[in-house]
Amino acid sequence: MMDRLKILVDGGGHGYSIALFPKNERYYNYQKGATNNEAEYNGVILALEKLPEDSKAIILTDSQLIVGQLTQGWNINYDHLYEKTRKIESLIDKKNLDVEFKWFPREKNTADLVLRKHLIKIGVEVKEPLYEKVKRLEKENKQLTDEIKRLKDASQKDA
Repeated sequence: MMDRLKILVDGGGHGYSIALFPKNERYYNYQKGATNNEAEYNGVILALEKLPEDSKAIILTDSQLIVGQLTQGWNINYDHLYEKTRKIESLIDKKNLDVEFKWFPREKNTADLVLRKHLIKIGVEVKEPLYEKVKRLEKENKQLTDEIKRLKDASQKDA
């Protein structure tokens, strides 16, 4: 029995997408003006395009929207996203692929980090992901709180 190939995908509002295959094999895509959701879909399409015929794969994405629309019958309210789902279905049929789509948390999506490093390398300005910004701010807040407490304790000792 053939194991499923695990592929991580990601995309962002900057228009870039990535499909990250095992052994650090990676593919990038760019669509000028793509929304975050379009770029996420483009990552899935890129993965399917690079898969050999008759492959079995699990495509992991941090986009609940994509997983919901591709596997759970969620409504697709925009024509451009509907066209992307049709392309995905067409690639799966044409290449005889056996593909599962699974959601996993953004913090665990290493494709996001690989994509951001690539974008920085090619000179694209990249915003800090929200979850990393929150972690950084929480850490800074704790450091400030600890410093205030230390200063208060020191001033009470001196008094």
